[in-house]
Amino acid sequence: MKTIIALLIMTTLASSMRIDFGEKSVKNWAVLNDGVMGGLSTSQVAFTKSAMVLKGTVSLENNGGFASVKSPFEATNLADYKTVTVRYRSAGQTMALTFETSERWYDPTYKAMLPTSKDWSTATFELKDFQQYKIGRASGATMSNQNQEDVIRMGFMTADKKAGDFMLEVDFLEFN
Repeated sequence: MKTIIALLIMTTLASSMRIDFGEKSVKNWAVLNDGVMGGLSTSQVAFTKSAMVLKGTVSLENNGGFASVKSPFEATNLADYKTVTVRYRSAGQTMALTFETSERWYDPTYKAMLPTSKDWSTATFELKDFQQYKIGRASGATMSNQNQEDVIRMGFMTADKKAGDFMLEVDFLEFN
């Protein structure tokens, strides 16, 4: 009986993974803006009691056009999960939830767009439906199970490539 209870607990724990963005949990996500390519966009990340807040201004000057916040590089096998749910609110720009499978900036990334929402919203995405992007352009491919297994970094970034202010506040990510 103890073995069955232990297996049930392990199965329940393995069936979902949650990342809470409050100041007492995740603090090591960092800003990565278009300045890495000469752009002039600016942003700052801060952690409140219950959320991560990314605010800034996207500039198109000097070939700019994006701002983002990224997790550290760390193997994060998502192959056992089918969906990801994000609770957020945002203003000013469409934001994207992103997954990377390589440390090289020019290798493909995978994105799902978060509709702008001034009120707290929850969006759920099928991982297999994340769109592949190569240097900012959609390739038409989607995230395979192998890609899900190979994720090494996740993040949020502006997706409109338009100048202006933006704000994103994220409560949690939950994988099921």
